Formats: sequence, C-alpha cells, structure tokens
Amino acid sequence: MLTRARVLPRNGLKQLSFVGNTNNGTHRSLIIPTPTIKKTKRNRQRIRNVKIEDFDLDAIRNMEDPKELEYKLKQLREYTRRLYEDLKTSKKDVKEEFDYNSQVDVSKDAADIFHRLSQGSDATQINAHPGSEEDLSSLIRRTTLLEANQLLPPSISERIEDQDLIIRSLHNKSSQQWNPIIERLYQSGLIFEGISQKDMDMKFLRQIKGLTLENIERLDEMLLSNYQQDISKLSMTSYACLFENLGNLKPVSIQRPSTDPVISKFKALLKRIDESNLTREKPLKLNHHILNSCLNYTKKLKSINEINYFLTKFQNDYGIYPNKVNYTSIIQFYTQMNIPKKAWEIFATMKFLSKEHSPDIITYNKMLEVCLLEKDYSRALDLFHELTQAKITPTVTTLTKLIQIMAVCSGNSMTSDGKSESLRLLGWKYVPRIIESKRGEYMSKIFEVLGAMLSLAAYDGDVTLARALYFKYTTKKHQELRLKGGEGMSIQTLWKWALDPSILNHLLVVYSKFDAVKLPLLFNNTDGVKLRRNILNSVDYNGRSTDEINIPLLPVITLTTPEQVLAESKAIWSFCLEYGGTTNGLNDNIIREELITNGEWERLCKGPDSKELKSTLFSLISHWKTNLINTNVLNQKCLISYLTVPLRLGNKDEFLARFKLFTFQQKEFDDAISAVIDNQDNLITDDPIPDSSETNVVTSRKPADVDKHLDFLCSLRYKILATDPMYELEMKLATKLQDLELGIQVWKDRGIYRRTTHFNTLNKDERVRNDTEFAKLMIDFYVSQKMYIDAIGIIMASKRHIDWNYHMIKQLHQGLLQIEDKTNIKKLLEIVNKGSRIKLLEEEIDELTI
Repeated sequence: MLTRARVLPRNGLKQLSFVGNTNNGTHRSLIIPTPTIKKTKRNRQRIRNVKIEDFDLDAIRNMEDPKELEYKLKQLREYTRRLYEDLKTSKKDVKEEFDYNSQVDVSKDAADIFHRLSQGSDATQINAHPGSEEDLSSLIRRTTLLEANQLLPPSISERIEDQDLIIRSLHNKSSQQWNPIIERLYQSGLIFEGISQKDMDMKFLRQIKGLTLENIERLDEMLLSNYQQDISKLSMTSYACLFENLGNLKPVSIQRPSTDPVISKFKALLKRIDESNLTREKPLKLNHHILNSCLNYTKKLKSINEINYFLTKFQNDYGIYPNKVNYTSIIQFYTQMNIPKKAWEIFATMKFLSKEHSPDIITYNKMLEVCLLEKDYSRALDLFHELTQAKITPTVTTLTKLIQIMAVCSGNSMTSDGKSESLRLLGWKYVPRIIESKRGEYMSKIFEVLGAMLSLAAYDGDVTLARALYFKYTTKKHQELRLKGGEGMSIQTLWKWALDPSILNHLLVVYSKFDAVKLPLLFNNTDGVKLRRNILNSVDYNGRSTDEINIPLLPVITLTTPEQVLAESKAIWSFCLEYGGTTNGLNDNIIREELITNGEWERLCKGPDSKELKSTLFSLISHWKTNLINTNVLNQKCLISYLTVPLRLGNKDEFLARFKLFTFQQKEFDDAISAVIDNQDNLITDDPIPDSSETNVVTSRKPADVDKHLDFLCSLRYKILATDPMYELEMKLATKLQDLELGIQVWKDRGIYRRTTHFNTLNKDERVRNDTEFAKLMIDFYVSQKMYIDAIGIIMASKRHIDWNYHMIKQLHQGLLQIEDKTNIKKLLEIVNKGSRIKLLEEEIDELTI
C-alpha cells in the first residue's frame, strides 16, 4: 500500500491518500485533524532529575507551607517511580543470567555428589551449595550478620556484638524491643564514636520507640558523650527521639505532678535547647510534634497546671500555637478529667480559627466520647450530621461510638427523653453500615463492634443475643491473642486479656434483665431479624469448633427459666475469676491443704505477734490474688452487676450466698485477726485450787476456733470490702421482698461500716452523697412496711445534713395521704420547702456577688 500525505494550507489538515492494489485504480482518502497542542498545567508536569539529596527530613518536618509539602511529595513519588523501574530492570537482568546458568550440564555435579556419598564417613563434608567453600554454620552466621545489619547500621551492630539479640529484639516490626539494644550499647562503652550523623538520624534515632525512663536517660547521656557534652551539637532528630519516647511513658503516680521525673526531664530538655540556641549559628526550631509529646504525657498525668505550662511556654518562647493535633489532645485531656464544658469550648475554637484547624474525623470521634460521658444523644446526632455535611467520611470507630451512645442513653427515661426503644433501634441501624465498610477497617475494629452490639443487647434485655455476642468476642479474642503471643505468653496472661471486664459486665446486666416473655427489639425490623439470626447461627456452644476454649454457657440457644440464668451467671463468674477455669482460686480446701503441706498453717495457728501475722497473711493473699484470681474481673462494678442478677430475679438465698462469699465487712476482718492473735497457746496454767496440795495445775482449755478464722482470712483473696453500693443493694432486696428482719440487719451493718476508717477517709461530699442515697432507700423500705413514723424520724434526724427534696419523699407523702395523717404531712412539706427556700436564697446571693 502506498501512502501520500500533504498539508492543506487552507485549514491546516493532513490529507492521507491511500493507493490500493485494486484493478480499477480507485483512490481512498482520509482527512485527520491535527491534534491541538494544549499548555500542560504546572501541577501535571512530571518532576525530573530528583536526587536523594533533595530530601532533608528535618527540613520537611519543619515545613509549614502546604504548597512546599505538596511539591516535596511529588518529588518523592517521582523518585519512588524511578526506583521501581530500576528494580524491574535489575530483576530482568538477574533472571536472564539465571536462565543462562541453569542451562549448564548438571551431570558432572551429580556424579561428583554420588562419588562423595559412596565414600562413607571418611568423605569430606558436602557443602550447602556445590562449588561453594562455605559450610552450613558459616552460611547461617553470614545470614544472621546481614539481617542484623539491615535492622541497625553496621557500625552500631558491631558495638553490640550480639546479632541474636538484635534479631530477637527488632525482627518483629510491629513490636520492636529497643530497651535491650540501648542497655547493651550503654554497657559497651564505645557509645557512638565514629558513626556518621546520617546513620544516626535516619537509621537509628528515628526508629527508636518504647524506651523506659532509665533507658531514655542512658540514650541522652550517650548522645551528649558523643559530642563531649557540647549541647550545641545535638541535632533536632536527637531531641525529637527523646521527646517522643518520654511522651509515650505512663505516669507512676499522679499525686504530685510537679515533682514527676518525666515532667522534670521535659523541662530540662527544653532548658537545654534554649541554652544551646544562644551559641548555635542556626538555632533549633521546635515544632508541633514536640509540643504534642509534652501534651501526650501531661494528659495522662491529669495535671491542668502542667498542660498550661507547656502551652504557654511554646506560645511565648517559640511562637508555636496549638494545631489540630494538639487541640485534639487537649480535648482528650478534658474528657479524661471529666470537664466536658472545656472540651466543647476547644472544639468550637477549632471550627472558627482557620481551615487548617478544622476538626477532622479523629477530633469528631473524641467529641463523641464527650457525648458518651454526658449521655447526650442529641448532641451526638448533631455531630454526626455536621461531619456528614462537611463531607468527612465516618470511620468504624465513629459508628461504634454512636452505637454506644444510643445504648447508654436508652438506659433510663431521663437521658432518653422517654424514647429508649427508638434510640436502641437507631443504634442497630448503624450496624449494617459498619459491616458494609472496608473489610480491613471493620476486622481491625471487630472487638469494638462486638462490644457495642453487646451493649445494645444488654440494655434491651436480649439474653439470647448477648450470650452469642459474648461467646464470639471471647473466643475470637482468645484465638487472636494466642496467635500473637505464641508460646511465650502464659495461660493466665492469655485469659487475663481475653476476658474483658466491661464485656462481662454487659453480660451480667443482661442476665439481670431476663424476661422469658418479652420479645427482643430486633424482631420489629426485618433487617434486624436477619442480623440476629446470622449471629445466633454462627456460634456453637457445644465446643465442637473451639475445643481449646470451654466457656461455661449452657448448650442451648435460648434460656427459658430464672434458674438457668442464675446457674449460668454463677458459672461464668467463677470461670472469669479463675483465669478461664485454669486455676482453683475459689477452692478453699486446696489452699488449706497447700498451707498444711508447707507447714504455714501450723505456724499461723501458733499465734505469732500482730505485725508478723498481718505481714505473713497479706503476703500470702497478695500471692494468691496475683496467681490464682483474675483481679481485672474482681472489681466493684462487676461484683455489683453480679449481685444484681439474683436481686432483680427476686432470689434472696442466692443473693445472700453471693454477698457473703465475695464481700467481707471490716468488723469481720478485725475479729478474725484478734481471734488468731489471742490464741497464742493451747495450754494455760490456771490459778491454784483452794485446799489443794498441788501449787500449780496444768489444765487444757478448749482452743479458740482458729481454723474458722484462718479460713476466712485466706478467703480474702477473692473478697471485696463491703461498701455503700453493696449495702444499698441489700436494702433494695429487703424493700422488694418486704423483709423486715433483713432490712434491720442491713441498717445495723451499714451503721458499723459508717464508723470505720475506710468510710471516714472519703471526702465530705462523697460521705454526704452516700448517706443521702442510703437514707432515701431506708425511707422507701419503711414505706413498704407502712412504718411511716420511723421514716419521718429518719428525715427529722438528718435534715441538717441532707438536702431533702420532694422526689426523695414522694412515696412517703403518698402513704401519709392515704392514712390522712395531716400533722406529719405538714412537718414533711415544711422540711422539703425549707430546703428549697434556702437553696433559692443561696442562688440569689451568688447572683448578687457576681
């Protein structure tokens, strides 16, 4: 085919003439327009001639201009693209060389190997690779050295002189252990002499995480020694490493923040930077990352004064004002301090400062935590609508927080505005959105999602669904921890982390709300029915799919009687306390036999002095609690939920049995200690008998019941001191069952507790609050017994200490109206109205003062 082309001067088009091989000699022509040349936009041009020297990480981290950062990002992408192309080319060359070498005849090597094998034990050792002079041990050593040099700069790994330690500590990128590395470097004495600053900054200091305070001090000392204590030579990367590791530490105590060693170290480093900048040609510039490290630790210390100190210093001395990340840290601090008003003020400031300070999804998630703290579902929904309008994509954490808020707010009619079921139904509607999200994000937050769903089921009283969710959560958590921890994690540690106390608390709450007749809320929604069915079908209580995890749930989908609920809740509680049933921490007989075998029991029965007895007992109890009892689960909140199950189901015997087994009173402890101490000898010498020829008669006296008291003292390993919440539960039970005898006994026990040191060490406001709550319960108890005069007597005796209002005495007032006791009604209303008038007068005085 012949082709002719010419440019038409009239319209600038090219005409292509095609001469075919046809017999009639016809010509075919095609007009193609010339492509118009457009100016390429600057941001679409490929950046060329990028070198590694263009990337100064210190300079990049200090950049504030978004355009410069964007340009550096484009340079990095171009550099990465070129590296990838070079890598592909090199791989292609290597493959071609390998293909060429693989064509060599291998028959000679095979014959040589056969000859060596036929020589027997006297033959020379066969190398790992034919033609290689290395044996297997040399190959392993060389490979280990290469891997160690990849994890650390060669000059540093040579100083450590332990490649196994380097690989063992740093091989797992997700959980590197830098403390052994710093300790070994510190012990070597060579420190960092002869190591280039580039290797120090890029391959060493930027990687260090998770150091203890002691090793941070050692690293700081080594860095200073490397420059002969010249503080003007330390790089910004060195300081960034120190600050970041300090910010990740946890406070040992929050009692005296001003003397905290980490805070002191922060201030010392800032002072050193200030002093070094006086002699530097190019002063160090601090950044928001340094400020955030200070805030991260200070918020864990819960010190407002220290937070204000760092914010003020960075603003006044360095001209660094909080950015988005810093403001988010401050919001988290105020949330932890239970000061939601300040958190809302910071959030409002972020929205009106500038676009760079606008809240992102992380900030919105923190504000949802504030809504959860305040139990304010309407504000949470407003936040969700606000971030949607701002085109911010909600994460799985966002939706999980919303579900938790809807569940908690539906707990009572006050926080739910009488719309409890509507809030729970709204919470369930967020679950499909979570499931439809990116699978990687969903699976990474699977435990948060299961926990939020369990809270919804708990507040709804759906025992069947809650059991299934608890089973899924615990088995999956156990399997994941076992895979991560491997053989290095003990059984107790494994179960300690797998058995989440908050998840157990939700399960106990739903047990207490058991109602065999009530239909679950999800039955009102088609999607909800499908979701519930899928969850129930995914669990196997018979243990066929989880042989190594035997959670003591009855092998039925649905519990039908209160007796089943009580039995299962009791089994689950014991299972969690004994680290998944792997210890016998609740078995007193085994503990006693162990003490008898070791001779401890006999020594305790002989009645040592008070100090020695208490020291020995507390040491034993501490040892048992650590090794036999899961103290994460044995807390007041979970125990109250455990006692609430028989309380709401109206089973007095089971409640009292649980109360007696897992709580103790201060008086019981004092009596047991005194009884053991007083029993010093089983034989005593009585006074001489009159008219007897013998001066001294040795008689035996029946020893005190020391065994019983020692059994009680040993059982303290799984007991909690009975405090106001426990006595309140007892009084509620007496009121519900109208048990006068139980109510009087609780009144006496609580009166004894009120005189103990534990109660009197509480602050005044807390003591008044506890007295007020118990007095209100006593009023309700006496009203249930129609003992109105006794109820009025409590109010009259406590009117100076308790601010009585009508809500607290409503039932008493209604009872007096029924019997038409006008005299006592008048007294009652005078007390209530007097309190209201005094409160109103105090408010007016405050307004005048302002």
